[in-house]
Amino acid sequence: MAGIIKLFFIPSNLIAIVFLSGILFLLFKKTRRISAGLLSAGLILYIFFGTGIISCWLLGNLETRYPPLNATAELKGVREVVVLAGYAEADPALPPSSEVNVASAFRLLETIRISNSLPEAKILISGGKDVPGVMKKLLVSLGIPESRIAVENQSSNTFESAVQVTKMLKEKTFILVTSAGHMPRAMGSFKKQGMNPIPAPTHFMSVKKFRLSHCLPSPLHLGYSDLAVHEYFGIIWYRLTNRI
Repeated sequence: MAGIIKLFFIPSNLIAIVFLSGILFLLFKKTRRISAGLLSAGLILYIFFGTGIISCWLLGNLETRYPPLNATAELKGVREVVVLAGYAEADPALPPSSEVNVASAFRLLETIRISNSLPEAKILISGGKDVPGVMKKLLVSLGIPESRIAVENQSSNTFESAVQVTKMLKEKTFILVTSAGHMPRAMGSFKKQGMNPIPAPTHFMSVKKFRLSHCLPSPLHLGYSDLAVHEYFGIIWYRLTNRI
């Protein structure tokens, strides 16, 4: 139910629905005024959510809640790094670097950076189905020993990852790697399980220095709004269902 509601209110989906409805009403003379209103509403929604100032503000409010983990010198005692899986799909026709999406790639880059400074730490990739395994393959191809990497592939969402990882690590201190915009929901889920991970956000997308181009709507900025609204809905749903 939550997924259906969220699907309709993601900005790009909502804009598409409004525009298509406007085009449909345009086919009939009696509803052309309604069509004009819908098409105008769709344009206003696109300008609003597709403008960089709005989209970066929406996403930035999530991304700035946890600072980057720039210093790891004081974390020498930490022996676990948990990375939440994004999306990946095995394809023998592609190199391993092309089997993961942008979010997964950034998370793996941050994991490598951290693991290089903490050579004793193990890496646990948590996600659903084949995605963690594909991400593990890429880590191994980039020089991380396979013996350092474990996979948890029974989780279909962030909350389930928190539950499964808690069962596996018990009370161990660990670093949590995920996209900056996703970190608030992830941290809330783990804290609900009684864990207090060290956040290592990555894949920052919102910008602090605005240019003239940020005042103009674009598909890129609309994508930022989609991600932000997806996370806001996720946080609201998790609070309503007592998951954070």
